[in-house]
Amino acid sequence: DWRIDPGPHPHEATWLKLDSSRARARLGWSPTWDLDAALRSIVAWYVALREGASIRDVTLAQIREAHEATFPALFGPAYPT
Repeated sequence: DWRIDPGPHPHEATWLKLDSSRARARLGWSPTWDLDAALRSIVAWYVALREGASIRDVTLAQIREAHEATFPALFGPAYPT
């Protein structure tokens, strides 16, 4: 049974502060996808949702794609489905 919580609901952007500078500085991390690739993935996810696709399958496929791009020697095309 779903109910709306009457309590305060601050906008999440106030609380979410995505900053990868520490990972870059301390771990030498850099993103695998550029902004265009990330936005294409987000749009594809929402299009799939709107079209009634299995969001679980879409999400797992996108995770697989990200892993393959990040760790091609480990996950390559043989990554299990």
